[in-house]
Amino acid sequence: MNLLIDVGNTQIKFVTEHNYTFSDINRISHQDFTPKYFDEQWKEIKNIIIACVGNKEISTRLLQWAEQKNICYKQVKTPAQKFSITVGYKNFEQFGVDRWLALLGAEKIFPKTCCLIIDAGTATTIDLLSAEGNHQGGWIIPGLATMHTSLALNTHNISVANNVSSQTDFGDNTNDNVINGCFAATIGAIKLAMTEVEKKGLRLEHIILTGGNANSIKEYFNDDINVIDNLLFQGLSRYLSSIYT
Repeated sequence: MNLLIDVGNTQIKFVTEHNYTFSDINRISHQDFTPKYFDEQWKEIKNIIIACVGNKEISTRLLQWAEQKNICYKQVKTPAQKFSITVGYKNFEQFGVDRWLALLGAEKIFPKTCCLIIDAGTATTIDLLSAEGNHQGGWIIPGLATMHTSLALNTHNISVANNVSSQTDFGDNTNDNVINGCFAATIGAIKLAMTEVEKKGLRLEHIILTGGNANSIKEYFNDDINVIDNLLFQGLSRYLSSIYT
């Protein structure tokens, strides 16, 4: 059984995989991610593959445990080119491994097609992948909750409820102004990204949404968008398969 782990900025997500079948996505805090937890949860694990954009101490903790248990361990780093995907960053090392794995997962699910990939979490990232596998660049904007927190911390007399709206109508109070406005800004960025694809002369074939806010955003696009919750894990699985086959 394989263990696929995504260490993010605010939490850790993981799935187990057996014969290319994934478990549900599990979530745990950085604080609770301890060797005691590993011993209790992962008695049958043979291989571990991890992507880490959060606390590096987390990956070190897991590596030491894996070595003690004689479990194969691999931490993924962003390559300039691998499989059929070429990273569009001039300095490819700066391209987040979570974003690269999302491209890898998207190309696995929709091979040789032009895809716009939106990961809506702590940050909202938007990346364009051409049908030839060339990453065309992208954007990073604050995620919905991050926008709310930033306004509350940096503006006087504004407090914001900790919820995500799927509304873009004009609010009649400050809280709704902020919540709806942040959502409208995110939707607007995605729609503008779709326009930028056209400017590049590419034919957009698939829009993929992943991340904690994906389902809220999807409501605004009807059936024109694919929500794939385990997109990054699809990328991790593909990478792992290339190592052990």
